[in-house]
Amino acid sequence: MTEMDTDQPDTSRRTILSLAAVAAVFPWASVAQTVDGTVYVIAELIAKPGKDATVRAALIAFARRAPKEAGCISYHLHEDVAVPGRFLTYEVWRDKAAIEAHFQAPAMKAAGPALAKLLAKPLGVTSMKLLV
Repeated sequence: MTEMDTDQPDTSRRTILSLAAVAAVFPWASVAQTVDGTVYVIAELIAKPGKDATVRAALIAFARRAPKEAGCISYHLHEDVAVPGRFLTYEVWRDKAAIEAHFQAPAMKAAGPALAKLLAKPLGVTSMKLLV
């Protein structure tokens, strides 16, 4: 019986290191829920010079998958018209568990560390609350 066949979490060294790398790239622990539980997030990613096309392609792939994930209410990817290579996502998630699951998704775990190497600075994440 493999670990995939059990209900036990994968605690192999490789998995733990992979999750640590994803957590360093995507700081979801700093995400806060609103009173009703909804999570509103704005993330900023700035590509290193010459890497904007690669980062753009990766983010478009993420943005196409995210709305299909359980708990994703809305996911929008934007690029600054004045600063090519500066990307913002506006995301709305049902609750903190949904966004945590998003960051644990296989695509995020696989691509997150590679994407981090293409960024000029660490990913910026801002939790928001809806006013109107």
